[in-house]
Amino acid sequence: MKFNNFALSSTKIKSNWFEGGKKSIYKQIGEEEGLNLYLQLFRFRLHQMVGTQKENYTHHIFRITIGELTKFTKINLTKKLTHKQIVDLLKKMEKAGIIKLHTPSRWNQLVDDNGKIKSDKLVVLEATDVPNTYVEKNEKGQDVDKPVNEDEDWYVPINFRMIEYIYNDLSLTSKELTVYLLLMKLSNGGEHKATININTMKDRLGFSNETILEILKVLNKNRLVATYVKRKKKKISFEHVPLKSFNHIDSFKRVNEEQCIKFLNRYKKKDKAKSEKSSPFDNVDEAVESDDWGSIPNGYNKETGEIEIIL
Repeated sequence: MKFNNFALSSTKIKSNWFEGGKKSIYKQIGEEEGLNLYLQLFRFRLHQMVGTQKENYTHHIFRITIGELTKFTKINLTKKLTHKQIVDLLKKMEKAGIIKLHTPSRWNQLVDDNGKIKSDKLVVLEATDVPNTYVEKNEKGQDVDKPVNEDEDWYVPINFRMIEYIYNDLSLTSKELTVYLLLMKLSNGGEHKATININTMKDRLGFSNETILEILKVLNKNRLVATYVKRKKKKISFEHVPLKSFNHIDSFKRVNEEQCIKFLNRYKKKDKAKSEKSSPFDNVDEAVESDDWGSIPNGYNKETGEIEIIL
C-alpha cells in the first residue's frame, strides 16, 4: 500500500490566480514552485465531517511536517526544495491569502535556537481561497459545477491522477504542469481551446519565450496538448487544446495525433537548421601557432606557445 497518495481524486483552484500580472496569486506564492507545493499539500489532506457533502469536499485541512513534504517538492529530475524554502513558500501562501497557519500559532516556532527548521514538528494548515460552486445539470443531464460568484469563483479543475501521470509516468516538471494548467484555465469556454500567444504566456507565468516554446513542444510530444497552427493570409496563430480527462488519454491521442505531429514538424525543421548553422569559428585553422599579432609580443615563447610574465 502506498502512503501519501493524494487524498482526493480532484480539486479546484481559482482561475484568477493566474490574473493580475506581477500581483497575481501565482506570482505572489512563488510561481510554479509555489503552485506545485500547494497541490502537494493535498497528499496530507485530513478528511473532516464539517457539514454537507459539498462542504466536506471543499473544506481542506492539511496535517504535515516539513520533512514529509520535502520529498514531494521535486521541481525537476534531481532538485528538491530545502526545508527553509518550503517554509518561505508556505509563508508566501498565507500572505497571499490562500492558506492559514493553525499549528503552530506562528511561523517562527518552526525554527530552533540554531536557526534550523524543525522538520518533524506538526504543522496544520487550512486552504482559505477555494472556489465556491453549485451543481447544475448540463444539456446531457450531467452534473456540472458552476461558480457562485462569476467574478471570484471561476476555477481550474485539478485531476490528481493527471498530476501523477505528468510527474511520475511522463517525468515532467512543475514548469510543464504550470503551462498545462494555464491552458486548462483558458480552454474552459464552449470551444474547449485556448487561443493565447507566447508573449502573453510569458507575462502571466514569468518564463522566457524560448522556455514556453520548448514546453509546448514537450506537451505536444506527450499528447497532453494539441497545438493547431492556423493561417490567415500571412498571419499565423495557434490554438491549444489540452487533454481534459485522464480517462480520455487514448482517444485524445487518436483524434489529435496528426495536429501534434504537424506542430512538432514545424519546429523540427527549424531546430535542425539551427543545429547545422555554421559556427563563427568553423573556419579557424587550429594548426596555426598563434594569432597574427603583427609582431611577437613581449614574453611570448614560440616553442611552448605560452606567454611568460616579465617583471
